[in-house]
Amino acid sequence: MGYLHSYKYLLSLVLLSNLLYAQDESDVDFLVKQINTIQLSGESDKVLEASQKLIKLSNSLNNEKGLSYGNYYLASYYYDHAKFKQSIDYAKEAQKYTSYLDTDQTHSANISSLLGGNYLLLQLYTLSFKNYRKALEILKTKPNKTAKDSLTESTVYSHLSYIYDNMNKQDSMHYFLQKEDTILKK
Repeated sequence: MGYLHSYKYLLSLVLLSNLLYAQDESDVDFLVKQINTIQLSGESDKVLEASQKLIKLSNSLNNEKGLSYGNYYLASYYYDHAKFKQSIDYAKEAQKYTSYLDTDQTHSANISSLLGGNYLLLQLYTLSFKNYRKALEILKTKPNKTAKDSLTESTVYSHLSYIYDNMNKQDSMHYFLQKEDTILKK
């Protein structure tokens, strides 16, 4: 009887730990969605607080998705507040979680696009171009593009046209504006 009791106890512990782990994982997913909603509503101070909470939770779980998204949201927060060095640092941190980013190409492209935007506003056109191209390459290989992917692509093309306009290369500027227009018409 003692053996059977111990076995049931051990099985209960394993099931409980799996349930708690699943709950923690779903907490990460919930926070990611919540921060996205907060960010879209324009409440940047809440984005900062929730992103820090997401990173803390994700660190305790060693959850790459949460760590990547948390750093991305912090990078977006600092970008919106024109603190480009901090934004670049957090975006680069978000890019470190390659095993997760290989499974979430949309997020990976968004990070590269955010880096491109930071460099664009700093007038570092070569770095901006490099990151925008990376975002396009990521999305090019994605089999099922979402509306968000298309919006990212059109934004990248718009920003590339701006770079070429500043470089006084009107043909290239028009080329990228046409690519943006084609996507937006879809």
